[in-house]
Amino acid sequence: MRDRIVLACLVGCSGAGKTELIGSLPATYSKHSEGYTVHDRRSVAIDNSLHLSKFRYISDWYLFAIKLSIPEQKRARLVVSDRCPYDVGAYVSNGDLFFNLARECEAELLLHYDIQILKIYVRAELSTILSRIKNRLTKQPWRLKYHEDDLDFTRNSFDYFERHRQHWDLIIDGDMDIRENSEALMTHLNQFR
Repeated sequence: MRDRIVLACLVGCSGAGKTELIGSLPATYSKHSEGYTVHDRRSVAIDNSLHLSKFRYISDWYLFAIKLSIPEQKRARLVVSDRCPYDVGAYVSNGDLFFNLARECEAELLLHYDIQILKIYVRAELSTILSRIKNRLTKQPWRLKYHEDDLDFTRNSFDYFERHRQHWDLIIDGDMDIRENSEALMTHLNQFR
């Protein structure tokens, strides 16, 4: 237990506030963003809406986690990530298949590598999410390729996270003030430092 690594992952819909929340944490926290975590093979393009893309994401994400257990890679007992393998199920049909795959991989990660995953759900109301997405798309129109402008797509991803509420270790209210959420997150995380 002493050498256990805790990987605290923010889960939730696009627009819920995950990136803002991780950005609000002080520099004393070891933070990893999606780009650092999984995009080592940019030369191989797979349509983001395909199951193949999501399977690769989960594989790459867990490989990133396993690398944390290599002795020369250990820099912190607690690492906070703004993405999580559980997220992928929200963005494809048969999402629960990926949820169950992520759960099996999580169990193996703990058993074989002594890495614990904390799943922190950043939850905002659907109306808030839609408003944030609309504002973001005006600044980042390239995000249209992720179907963020599709109301049904966003509603389905919101429903996915809500359906799995009992599996999240902590729920942060993404509609609350960022300072309050940052304090709540740090209070929860500090027990693992």
